[in-house]
Amino acid sequence: MPAVRSLRHHRTREPAARRGPARLVACAVPRPPGSLQELPGTLREVGMLAELFPGTRVLTGAEVTHDALAAALPTADWAHFACHGRNDGQAPSRSALVLHDHDRAPMTVLDISRMRLPAAEFAYLSACSTMRTGAGLSDEAIHITGAFQLAGYRNVVGTLWNIRDDLAVDMAERVYTPLAHGAPVGDEEIARALHAATTELRARHPGEPAWWAAHVHVGG
Repeated sequence: MPAVRSLRHHRTREPAARRGPARLVACAVPRPPGSLQELPGTLREVGMLAELFPGTRVLTGAEVTHDALAAALPTADWAHFACHGRNDGQAPSRSALVLHDHDRAPMTVLDISRMRLPAAEFAYLSACSTMRTGAGLSDEAIHITGAFQLAGYRNVVGTLWNIRDDLAVDMAERVYTPLAHGAPVGDEEIARALHAATTELRARHPGEPAWWAAHVHVGG
């Protein structure tokens, strides 16, 4: 359960009050090794972020490895992951983000939660089911999103179920655009941006809640 430690960490420091991130790492895995479905929209996501936030460090394809991210995340305050998520219902601590080297060095819930990222502010997990845990542990926050809270992120956007590649791009763009062009970004602004994006997609697809209701903001 991430609540106690993450809340204590967040309340010992003031949130950033600037326009957008000081440093953003954005990674995309469009063609994951193995038999997993390709995700061409992930490249559009990180391209969009690079345009909205000049200076974004973009990692794609074979660059997105466990060691590369372990080195990059401490240098950034915002992080965006556009990739597959993998859930282990029997052992949720083994659930992981599917990076390029996921078969050799998976970035698991346990790995993420052990990180200590004092500058971390916002992580956006554009991946499937990052808030899903095991059926026998449905009342516990042992999932990928919770792991990022434990690592130190004040705000995390995760997903409750599988998301469509094309709509994931649309959602991310709607969330990030006001954060790039609006008032200085704090906890409330991130929550409001996700709420507005969800409302807009609901208006476009009112009969398909599975398409627009998956993304959830935690933290702040």
